[in-house]
Amino acid sequence: MVRTAISILLSLVGAAVGAAVGVEVFVWLLSQSLYALVLPGACLGLGANLASRDRSKIRGVILGVVALALGIVTEWWNRPFIADASFPYFLAHMTELLPWTLIMIAVGTVLAFWWGSQISPWAAERPRGRSQAVKVQGTVEGDQN
Repeated sequence: MVRTAISILLSLVGAAVGAAVGVEVFVWLLSQSLYALVLPGACLGLGANLASRDRSKIRGVILGVVALALGIVTEWWNRPFIADASFPYFLAHMTELLPWTLIMIAVGTVLAFWWGSQISPWAAERPRGRSQAVKVQGTVEGDQN
Protein backbone atom coordinates (compact mmCIF):
# COMPACT_ATOMS: atom_id res chain seq x y z
CA MET A 1 0.00 0.00 0.00
CA VAL A 2 2.76 2.44 0.94
CA ARG A 3 4.79 1.37 -2.10
CA THR A 4 1.84 2.11 -4.39
CA ALA A 5 1.28 5.53 -2.80
CA ILE A 6 4.96 6.39 -3.22
CA SER A 7 4.88 5.23 -6.84
CA ILE A 8 1.82 7.37 -7.61
CA LEU A 9 3.34 10.39 -5.88
CA LEU A 10 6.63 10.00 -7.77
CA SER A 11 4.77 9.72 -11.07
CA LEU A 12 2.73 12.85 -10.35
CA VAL A 13 5.82 14.85 -9.41
CA GLY A 14 7.63 13.62 -12.51
CA ALA A 15 4.65 14.49 -14.70
CA ALA A 16 4.39 18.00 -13.20
CA VAL A 17 8.11 18.66 -13.67
CA GLY A 18 7.98 17.28 -17.20
CA ALA A 19 4.95 19.41 -18.10
CA ALA A 20 6.62 22.56 -16.74
CA VAL A 21 9.82 21.84 -18.67
CA GLY A 22 7.85 21.04 -21.83
CA VAL A 23 5.85 24.27 -21.70
CA GLU A 24 8.94 26.38 -20.96
CA VAL A 25 10.93 24.80 -23.80
CA PHE A 26 7.95 25.24 -26.15
CA VAL A 27 7.67 28.95 -25.25
CA TRP A 28 11.42 29.41 -25.68
CA LEU A 29 11.42 27.66 -29.06
CA LEU A 30 8.40 29.71 -30.13
CA SER A 31 10.37 32.88 -29.32
CA GLN A 32 13.07 31.50 -31.64
CA SER A 33 10.44 31.04 -34.41
CA LEU A 34 10.34 27.26 -33.94
CA TYR A 35 7.05 25.52 -33.30
CA ALA A 36 7.12 22.33 -31.20
CA LEU A 37 3.69 21.96 -29.61
CA VAL A 38 4.36 18.24 -29.14
CA LEU A 39 6.73 19.06 -26.25
CA PRO A 40 4.30 19.86 -23.39
CA GLY A 41 2.44 16.55 -23.69
CA ALA A 42 5.50 14.47 -24.52
CA CYS A 43 7.52 15.90 -21.63
CA LEU A 44 4.58 15.31 -19.29
CA GLY A 45 4.59 11.61 -20.18
CA LEU A 46 8.36 11.35 -20.16
CA GLY A 47 8.60 12.97 -16.73
CA ALA A 48 6.06 10.52 -15.34
CA ASN A 49 7.88 7.64 -17.02
CA LEU A 50 11.26 8.51 -15.59
CA ALA A 51 9.82 8.71 -12.06
CA SER A 52 7.42 5.74 -12.15
CA ARG A 53 8.14 2.46 -10.41
CA ASP A 54 5.31 0.37 -11.92
CA ARG A 55 3.42 -0.04 -15.19
CA SER A 56 -0.08 1.44 -15.22
CA LYS A 57 -2.47 1.77 -18.15
CA ILE A 58 -4.78 3.86 -15.96
CA ARG A 59 -1.96 6.35 -15.34
CA GLY A 60 -1.29 6.40 -19.08
CA VAL A 61 -4.90 7.22 -19.91
CA ILE A 62 -5.05 9.96 -17.26
CA LEU A 63 -1.79 11.48 -18.50
CA GLY A 64 -3.03 11.30 -22.08
CA VAL A 65 -6.15 13.30 -21.18
CA VAL A 66 -4.06 15.80 -19.20
CA ALA A 67 -1.62 16.11 -22.13
CA LEU A 68 -4.50 16.83 -24.51
CA ALA A 69 -5.77 19.58 -22.24
CA LEU A 70 -2.23 20.91 -21.72
CA GLY A 71 -1.62 21.08 -25.46
CA ILE A 72 -4.87 22.96 -26.07
CA VAL A 73 -4.31 25.42 -23.22
CA THR A 74 -0.65 25.98 -24.22
CA GLU A 75 -1.67 26.76 -27.80
CA TRP A 76 -4.43 29.13 -26.65
CA TRP A 77 -2.18 30.88 -24.11
CA ASN A 78 0.61 31.51 -26.60
CA ARG A 79 -1.32 31.92 -29.86
CA PRO A 80 -4.93 32.99 -29.25
CA PHE A 81 -7.20 33.95 -32.12
CA ILE A 82 -6.99 37.60 -33.15
CA ALA A 83 -10.77 37.99 -33.45
CA ASP A 84 -11.37 36.97 -29.83
CA ALA A 85 -8.70 35.90 -27.36
CA SER A 86 -11.09 34.15 -24.96
CA PHE A 87 -10.76 30.44 -24.21
CA PRO A 88 -14.41 29.56 -25.05
CA TYR A 89 -13.98 31.18 -28.48
CA PHE A 90 -10.74 29.23 -28.97
CA LEU A 91 -12.46 25.94 -28.13
CA ALA A 92 -15.37 26.73 -30.44
CA HIS A 93 -13.01 27.45 -33.34
CA MET A 94 -10.33 24.81 -32.82
CA THR A 95 -11.18 23.25 -36.18
CA GLU A 96 -9.78 26.40 -37.79
CA LEU A 97 -6.29 25.69 -36.46
CA LEU A 98 -3.67 24.51 -38.91
CA PRO A 99 -3.53 20.73 -39.37
CA TRP A 100 0.06 20.59 -38.06
CA THR A 101 -1.06 22.20 -34.83
CA LEU A 102 -3.71 19.53 -34.29
CA ILE A 103 -1.26 16.79 -35.28
CA MET A 104 1.32 18.01 -32.76
CA ILE A 105 -1.28 18.08 -29.98
CA ALA A 106 -2.33 14.54 -30.92
CA VAL A 107 1.27 13.24 -31.03
CA GLY A 108 1.98 14.81 -27.62
CA THR A 109 -1.14 13.11 -26.27
CA VAL A 110 -0.13 9.70 -27.65
CA LEU A 111 3.42 10.03 -26.29
CA ALA A 112 2.07 11.04 -22.87
CA PHE A 113 -0.14 7.95 -22.85
CA TRP A 114 2.62 5.65 -24.08
CA TRP A 115 5.41 6.86 -21.81
CA GLY A 116 3.03 7.47 -18.92
CA SER A 117 1.87 3.87 -18.87
CA GLN A 118 5.38 2.39 -18.93
CA ILE A 119 7.84 1.74 -16.12
CA SER A 120 11.01 3.77 -15.71
CA PRO A 121 13.96 2.23 -17.56
CA TRP A 122 15.98 1.93 -14.36
CA ALA A 123 13.20 0.87 -11.95
CA ALA A 124 12.99 -2.80 -11.07
CA GLU A 125 9.45 -3.99 -11.65
CA ARG A 126 8.11 -6.03 -8.76
CA PRO A 127 6.77 -9.47 -9.60
CA ARG A 128 3.01 -9.94 -9.68
CA GLY A 129 1.22 -12.90 -8.11
CA ARG A 130 3.22 -15.92 -6.99
CA SER A 131 6.96 -15.89 -6.47
CA GLN A 132 9.17 -16.74 -9.39
CA ALA A 133 10.65 -20.24 -9.53
CA VAL A 134 14.34 -20.40 -8.72
CA LYS A 135 16.54 -22.42 -11.05
CA VAL A 136 19.04 -24.50 -9.09
CA GLN A 137 22.27 -25.60 -10.71
CA GLY A 138 23.22 -29.25 -10.34
CA THR A 139 21.16 -32.35 -9.71
CA VAL A 140 17.90 -32.74 -7.91
CA GLU A 141 17.47 -35.24 -5.08
CA GLY A 142 16.28 -38.55 -6.32
CA ASP A 143 17.57 -37.85 -9.83
CA GLN A 144 19.37 -40.96 -11.08
CA ASN A 145 22.06 -40.49 -13.73
